[in-house]
Amino acid sequence: MASCSSAIVSQDFADYIVEYGGIGENIYSLYQTDCVQIFNERYAAFHLPVASMDVAVNLLAYSAIPKLFGLMDTSSMDSSGITRLQQQTYLDLKGQDIIIGIIDTGIDYTHPAFRRSDGGTRILRLWDQSGLSQTDGEPSVPAVDYGAAYTGADIDRALESPDPGQIVPLNDVDGHGTFIAGIAAGSEDEAGDFTGAAPRSQIAVVKLKPAKRYLRDFYQIREGVPAYQENDIMAGVAYLIRLSQTEKKPISICIGLGTNSGDHSGGSYLSRYLNMAGSLAGTCVTCAAGNEGSRAGHFLGIVEENAPYTEVELRVGSDERGFVTELWAQAPDIYSVGFVSPGGEVVERLDLGLGESRRIQLLLEPTAIYINSRISEAASGSQVIFIRFEKPVPGIWRIRVYGSNLLYKRFHMWLPIHDFIREETMFLTPWPDNTVTAPADSWGSLAVGAYDHYNNSVYLYTSRGFTPSGMVVPDFCAPGVNVFGAGRNGRYTAKSGTSVAAAHVCGAAALLLQWGIYGRGEYTMSTLQVRQYLIRGARRQDNTTYPSTVWGYGTLDVYRAFEIFIQ
Repeated sequence: MASCSSAIVSQDFADYIVEYGGIGENIYSLYQTDCVQIFNERYAAFHLPVASMDVAVNLLAYSAIPKLFGLMDTSSMDSSGITRLQQQTYLDLKGQDIIIGIIDTGIDYTHPAFRRSDGGTRILRLWDQSGLSQTDGEPSVPAVDYGAAYTGADIDRALESPDPGQIVPLNDVDGHGTFIAGIAAGSEDEAGDFTGAAPRSQIAVVKLKPAKRYLRDFYQIREGVPAYQENDIMAGVAYLIRLSQTEKKPISICIGLGTNSGDHSGGSYLSRYLNMAGSLAGTCVTCAAGNEGSRAGHFLGIVEENAPYTEVELRVGSDERGFVTELWAQAPDIYSVGFVSPGGEVVERLDLGLGESRRIQLLLEPTAIYINSRISEAASGSQVIFIRFEKPVPGIWRIRVYGSNLLYKRFHMWLPIHDFIREETMFLTPWPDNTVTAPADSWGSLAVGAYDHYNNSVYLYTSRGFTPSGMVVPDFCAPGVNVFGAGRNGRYTAKSGTSVAAAHVCGAAALLLQWGIYGRGEYTMSTLQVRQYLIRGARRQDNTTYPSTVWGYGTLDVYRAFEIFIQ
């Protein structure tokens, strides 16, 4: 396992996700590697030298290459009905005996928001995926394939030390994970006028390792922008579920990350994995819906009768080193593309064969365009055309989309999430709906949009539903604008975004799990039941039709869910 652990974190090895059917030997024999991570009985990852990437792109399924995810950046507790619920002494719901699982940028474990009144930690486990493997002491339970794992006892020893970082060398440079954990599970701090949604829960944190260089280059991610791999998130979920089972306690997991890669209908490996994880008894998974609604990153193409092609205008900003865009369409429709550069150079229609790739170097400009087409993508069955622009000249690009065998006569195109590209890079005629990011497009997780609880207006950038296949997302909205929470270096700060909203729901779900499992004996309670309770309790406006592409079923009010149930 030592060599495999090295390969998992090494920049010289590429990572691939596979649906293996529960027979691990199939992976070893088919891909000629003994370095395999098993997530559950259906999904796994394997690792090969990075030189395999050029061949793998053509031979493996589109979904095998890990997607890259970015961050979806206490009156809010009052608006969510959490404070009223916490104050019901006969219920005594503050997250006791529930684990809050955070998969993010880490946590400032020294922050008062994560300590008990006696100064001890409330953190049960920390897994630092990029940390140095421990060579002494007791093995981690649950076991980890790479990185370093720490127990609550390790953290308590660190807190008692004059130099905590010498014992538990984990920090949260970004502060995003600290904030999310604080909203979902922060301790009551009367001096700071702060409390998390489940202030007496235990906390487990997975600090994701940064994406490998070869994947950042493949997806052309801007320098300095945090990005995390799909397989590492899946490993984090698997670890938290094993921890829940080991501790024999329910768990509420928060994933405050998202990607625009994929069909936006739950077809990615991570989304499908969450369908399984979220339906487990005693487990609830909450995902940020994304901050892409008004970012001009989605184009809805409608094919007009007798038109030779549909033209998609895409403005590329200055200093854009490169980016990817994907075209998705439902069978039986089949599409192909051509291009016109800002300088007028034309790339004629490219009819690619099954799984064929092609790289076009423009003659008059430095831009190269890489295209890979899959008529039936393995995970979703839809057609996908993957397009990567390298050194694109700034200005207005025109992508000509040609259709054949048409029935539905529509297609979707998505740019990367806004953090991954320049602000000026956008579609000129965007469509704000169908912008909920993966993995919030999975039915096994709660998809949460954001609103401003100060004036009850929707957050400008919150992603909008539904999925292209018609599934209702987001499920509901929660406070996500200028929310007060735990910051770096023991301080408090304010943040906005759907990840903040998701943290509220993650904490509210913990209270429901506590009530349902310990109070009512509903031991099979999972994401699916929590969703139904919260949908029933959601507050709805008289002048809005529900479910709404913006609001889902309304705004979070967990106390109202209890009121309706009692009545």
